[in-house]
Amino acid sequence: MGAFGRNHARVYHQLAQQGEPVRLVGIVDADPAQADTVARKFGCRAFGSVEQLTTTHSEVQAASVAVPTIHHLEVARTLMEAGVDVLVEKPLAASLVDAAELIRLARRLGRVGQVGHLERFNPAVRATATVITQPMFFEVHRLSIFHS
Repeated sequence: MGAFGRNHARVYHQLAQQGEPVRLVGIVDADPAQADTVARKFGCRAFGSVEQLTTTHSEVQAASVAVPTIHHLEVARTLMEAGVDVLVEKPLAASLVDAAELIRLARRLGRVGQVGHLERFNPAVRATATVITQPMFFEVHRLSIFHS
């Protein structure tokens, strides 16, 4: 599980702590030790695969897909076919063909497929909305370390 997956887990955990109707059921990671460490931190179960999660926990309604982009389609497909709505980290897919397939899957299966454009909820970004009313040019610098 990379930094994005841990961040999603942290946010879901915080939302539940704040009384939002969210329950973090589990963490999926091919590395059992990593899954277990993160699951213990956020008070949920660890799973070694998406299939293990979906076959043992039928109450899963939604999941974040925060895996390397080349795996977005296969993971999202498995989840949607199990009846789970997905939030896929950006970029949505590794190719336009994969992105189109994700959209087709969501429509055919009646699932929500959302792309994680969450920076708009970032307090710093939100603060600029009242200041910048007619942007003509943006220059952005990442100030934190990027974790792959």
